[in-house]
Amino acid sequence: MNELNITKIDNPKIKNKDNFMNIILIFGACLIFSAFLISEGIKTISSSKNIITVTGSAKESITSDYGYISINITSKSPTSDLAYSKIIENNKKIIDFFKKLNLKDESFSISMININEIEKYNQNGNPIGEILYYQGSETLTIESSDVQLIERISKLDIRELYNLEVKVNFNLPVFSYTGAQDLKINMQAKATQDAKQRALKIAEASGSDIDRLVNARMGVIQIVPKGSTEVSDWGYNDNSSIEKEIIAVVNVSFSVK
Repeated sequence: MNELNITKIDNPKIKNKDNFMNIILIFGACLIFSAFLISEGIKTISSSKNIITVTGSAKESITSDYGYISINITSKSPTSDLAYSKIIENNKKIIDFFKKLNLKDESFSISMININEIEKYNQNGNPIGEILYYQGSETLTIESSDVQLIERISKLDIRELYNLEVKVNFNLPVFSYTGAQDLKINMQAKATQDAKQRALKIAEASGSDIDRLVNARMGVIQIVPKGSTEVSDWGYNDNSSIEKEIIAVVNVSFSVK
């Protein structure tokens, strides 16, 4: 008995048709996915445009309520003991001189006394191992909440001290506002409020309204002499003037609805 051999013959037309359908399905899925990505991208771009970024600022005048001035005292003597005693003696003369201005004992503070050996040099500028003299030095500081008094002291005619054979050198007075740290926080809040008002005006002009705070970046605080335009990237903190201005700047972004 003869066996019947059945051979499967592929129809190339049917096979090509199936491949074509698969390509169409894959292509369609890619189009749908691409459309999704594009729509999401547009949504992100659109939402990012609905933001207003403004800069707000606040400025306020302040008056220093604390000041001090430091005075360098020097003396020279043939021995270290005499140099030390001379500084002590000069301290008393200086304090008595300033007490005429009704300053109290608590207004004065005195640094440690330093005694230095000043060597003798030859014509070539080399030390020859001999002590020329001993130099004593000390810093006397006068501080007060009466800043006008500190300013007066810095401008005093000190010829009387020189007549008393006291050698002094006045440093520039320093003036500060003791409530500066708390005031800085309040100024930043005022600058933020100013930024909000600016953002509201911009939004109203376009028929919109601001929604919520998205981002806020605080600038450095500037404390400058009154009327000055001097600023610093790191923040300026004036200590040379009694009358000052404190300036705060903030960069704020609001979403728009």
